[in-house]
Amino acid sequence: MTGHVVFVNPRCTLPVSVTGASCQLGCGHCGGRYLQHMTPISDVISTPDDEHLGVTSYLVSGGCSPDGIVPVFEHLESVRAIGPVAGRRINMHVGLVSDDDSAKAIGAVADVVSFDFVGSDSVIESVYGLKRSVDDYAHSFELLAKYCRVVPHICVGLNGGLPSGELTALRMVRELGAREVVLIVFIPTAGTRFADRTPPDLQYVGEVLQSARSLFADGVVKLGCMRPRGQYRSDLDRMSLDLGIDSIVLPHREAVRHAQSTGLAIEWTKECCAL
Repeated sequence: MTGHVVFVNPRCTLPVSVTGASCQLGCGHCGGRYLQHMTPISDVISTPDDEHLGVTSYLVSGGCSPDGIVPVFEHLESVRAIGPVAGRRINMHVGLVSDDDSAKAIGAVADVVSFDFVGSDSVIESVYGLKRSVDDYAHSFELLAKYCRVVPHICVGLNGGLPSGELTALRMVRELGAREVVLIVFIPTAGTRFADRTPPDLQYVGEVLQSARSLFADGVVKLGCMRPRGQYRSDLDRMSLDLGIDSIVLPHREAVRHAQSTGLAIEWTKECCAL
């Protein structure tokens, strides 16, 4: 095997929440649990800048409102202060957007938007509890893409480890003009509705990765940070290398050895993969 792979250790990107640990949506796969590991944006604003040495960017996210929107709009001045004004880059996770003005305002402060895309109406309702459609997600993607770079994120096995419209989502974001895509994988998480589920079958994940590689033959396919640990991660990461995935966040040590042994040129980066 010859070629090149990017390994990402995003230690220079600080995850920030505009809602603290609060989320009104309570999705089946997350339940707000992942917000607990993020720094509230108010804490970032109030902390002296010299305590952020080594931080070159922020992932700005937060809990969703009942209609699937991360309320970043009312925090844009704070985002501007910690990002463009301070000379740091911003990756924003915004959920759905409702209008052109909101998308334009977000695009004015974000270097990139990470956008979760779901390819099944039934999965949207089952996981998020939203009476929204795939077309609503496509519309939000199009609005945002008018004003900034948008990187679609597709979660394999989002619906409790089951197939969740991933292939439809891949085709749609490609048709919408995406040149890159980040794939993540469902993790059964304690305290959520899906805590007792299992990760998606690795063979199915491989089929999704292979489809992504084919659809984005002239683009970039990345394996993001959210995916199971342990042997599953080792097997997934090594399989991803064999399929020609361009970038892997926090690769398993066995995958690093695999890349070295197969002759891949390895590049390490230090910020969120969407950046």
